[in-house]
Amino acid sequence: MSSLKLNIQSKRLWIDANDQQQVWYYYDVQTQADKEVFEAAVKSWADTTCIKFNRGQPGGCTENRGHGAVCVGSFGGCWSLVGNSYSNGWSRSSQKMSVQPNGCELAAAAHEFGHALGLQHEQSRPDRQEYIWVNYENLDIKIDGQLDNNVKQAWYQASMCEKGQTVDIPMPYDFLSIMQYGASDFAKEDGRMVYVTRDPRSQYMLDYHRNAGMLQTHYDKLVMNVAYKCDVLWRKTCGDNGNSGTKCLNGGYFAKSCKCECPEGYSGSDCGSKTGSPLFPVLDRAKVMVDITSPGLYDMADRGMNMNTENLILQQFVFFQFITVVARANHIRKRAAITVNQPFEQIQQTFGSSFGQVNFLNNLEIADCQVTGFFYWGDAAHNKMRTECVSSVYNNELPSERLHLRGRNQTLSITVICALGKMSKDPSVSLKAAEFKLDATFHINPKMQLRTFQNPSDDPGPLADPDSASGSNAGKIAGIVIGVLLGVALIVGLGVAWKMGKLPIGK
Repeated sequence: MSSLKLNIQSKRLWIDANDQQQVWYYYDVQTQADKEVFEAAVKSWADTTCIKFNRGQPGGCTENRGHGAVCVGSFGGCWSLVGNSYSNGWSRSSQKMSVQPNGCELAAAAHEFGHALGLQHEQSRPDRQEYIWVNYENLDIKIDGQLDNNVKQAWYQASMCEKGQTVDIPMPYDFLSIMQYGASDFAKEDGRMVYVTRDPRSQYMLDYHRNAGMLQTHYDKLVMNVAYKCDVLWRKTCGDNGNSGTKCLNGGYFAKSCKCECPEGYSGSDCGSKTGSPLFPVLDRAKVMVDITSPGLYDMADRGMNMNTENLILQQFVFFQFITVVARANHIRKRAAITVNQPFEQIQQTFGSSFGQVNFLNNLEIADCQVTGFFYWGDAAHNKMRTECVSSVYNNELPSERLHLRGRNQTLSITVICALGKMSKDPSVSLKAAEFKLDATFHINPKMQLRTFQNPSDDPGPLADPDSASGSNAGKIAGIVIGVLLGVALIVGLGVAWKMGKLPIGK
């Protein structure tokens, strides 16, 4: 792993003059925070770091307690400042953190407290261009008397860190990080994608972790423990007890257990052995990951979707199913196309029942896609993605007018986040609705027919047989054959003319 600038505020850590890692917090007396959720969020960080969390007596958020402190209250939604604002003299009062009751679940509270500890968003990494696209134009900006501030706030959500704001820690881009936004977070109401992964196989992870209720990943813990020098503290403590351990490799870190905590894909006392599994194994409810390279009908049923309830962090995750499809033409001058055959009959009960219709209509004004799920499709590698809502895929398309998706280039990718079952409180509806049949075809790309090349060597070959990898060679062979035949015809013609005395022969 290479050394990368990572997303934690190096100058706003909660490390005091005695080099102690500790955070003070207390509850606001004027508002009522969701204390149960916040305390669980604190515990999630306390259990995995060396940071000491000190709870003080309730008070007002404008108090100066002589040191930095987080004043936890309900100030509208779920949010926090980044890092210790008191440590560098930016503020001499306590800093607010909002944990609104019924508006801030555990994963969100842990995310916001991660901000308070100094973490920036994962999508703020300085090297993010290598992994994701960020579409600022798709952010939702309220047009009112505070337009300038609204623009700043919206763009800040997708901003990239600058030098001096981060520390160097070697680790891969963490698509499952608790600090990573979903694809359409803070987007306009139509759900356009703000964050697009360059590899479409990683796209589902951006919305998986939050919906599943996942907390800190291995790499979230790595960043926090290295930045706060917990690994150094633990190694010293363990060494004093005769167990100094070994150097941890490949993104592992020395933990309070006096052993290396290894990331997925590595094992051993020093994380030096590869296990053969990828860094990000395909997760449950996202097993449907299909690569299409030839024409045909591809059925999404029986590919790993399930309604198991074991080990669910959030019970509502039983309503979710994820599908990833990547269709790729085998010739640069062809493009992929997919006709989506929706299982209308299997989900008729959702729109046919009065309960389903009322539930759908009541939620339509809020956020159609948020209620039923997202259907993203297009060319992720070139940031040409479109958004459909799962409900509109069914509600607006007649069985005789199937949804037809046409790629612009060789690759056409689809990411489906289906939660249609939430409307009818029936997880089987989500599963059945996700059992698409995809009719894949590959066609000549019209724009490639008009393409010119500066160098003949750049020409990928004739259009005569783009399905065949040997199409270019076949063209060359055909040219040679035609040339030989023309040459033979010319020689025969000259011979006949000579015999008839019609060719002047020098003497």
